Amino acid sequence: MNEVFGGSGDLVRAWETAFGRPLLRKDVPFLTKLSEILEPSVLNKLPNGQADLDAIVAAIKHPCCGTTHSFMKNVADHLDDIKHLLNNFHGVPGYEKVITALKNPNFFAQDGASHLLSKLKTLNVSDVAMLEGKIVDADNLTGICSNCLFDIQLSSGKKLELKSYNESTIGNISNSSQFKNQFKAYLANASDMDAFQYIFNGQKTTDLNYIKQNFQTLFSKNNYEIFDQIGGPQNSLMQSLNIVNKNDFIDAVEDLSGDIYKFIKIE
Repeated sequence: MNEVFGGSGDLVRAWETAFGRPLLRKDVPFLTKLSEILEPSVLNKLPNGQADLDAIVAAIKHPCCGTTHSFMKNVADHLDDIKHLLNNFHGVPGYEKVITALKNPNFFAQDGASHLLSKLKTLNVSDVAMLEGKIVDADNLTGICSNCLFDIQLSSGKKLELKSYNESTIGNISNSSQFKNQFKAYLANASDMDAFQYIFNGQKTTDLNYIKQNFQTLFSKNNYEIFDQIGGPQNSLMQSLNIVNKNDFIDAVEDLSGDIYKFIKIE
C-alpha cells in the first residue's frame, strides 16, 4: 500500500481510517485532507481521538469522487471545515456537542452540522463564546421551551440559529410545535431584535420574502396567541419594538418590511 501512495505513510493511515467507506477511500483529495486531521496535533483535539474520527468518517454523507450535490459540500471541503473546527474551537463551551453531531449518521444531522461549520468559518474565532448552548428564558414563562438550544453565541451575547431548511420545510414551520417552542424561547430571551438571528441555508432557498411570510403565519396563528405566550407587553423584545398591546403586535406582524422580521437572514 505504501507503494500505491508513493511511500506516503500519512495517506496510508488515511486509507486505513476510511477502509469501511469503499468510495471515500478512493478519493485522493479526501484522503489528503483526512491525513491532515490524522496529525497528532489535530487528532488529539477530538475528545476520543481516533475513535471519534472513525465515527465521523463513518457518518459522512457528503459527495465524493467528482460527484456533486445540490447543497452538500464536496467531502474534502467538509473535512477542511472539520479541521478548522478542531484547530480553532477546541475548548469553546459546547464544542463536544458539535463533535457528537458530526458522528450522527442521519442525513439531516449531517446537513445541519455542515451548515454550522460553514458559518463558523466566516466568523472571527475570538467572537465565538459558546456552541450549542441552552436558551435561557429570563422571565421563566409557562409554556416556553425548557431545553431548547442555540447553535452559536457570539461574545457580544448575540445568538445565531442555523436552519438548513428547504422551502417545503419552511412552509411547515407554523405547524411544528418543536419549531414554535424554540422560537418562543428566543423571543422570551431577547432584549431587542439584535439579540438573535435565524440564518437559513442559501443553498436551499434565496426567497427571503417567503420565509418572512411563513413567520408571519406563525405569529398570527390562533389569534396571535404567541404574543401572550411570551409575556405580551411586558416582554422586553416587544418593548424594544414599541409594541404595547396586541393591536400593535398585529400591525407589526402585517408589515413584512418591519423590524419584527429583522432577525431573518439567508447565507
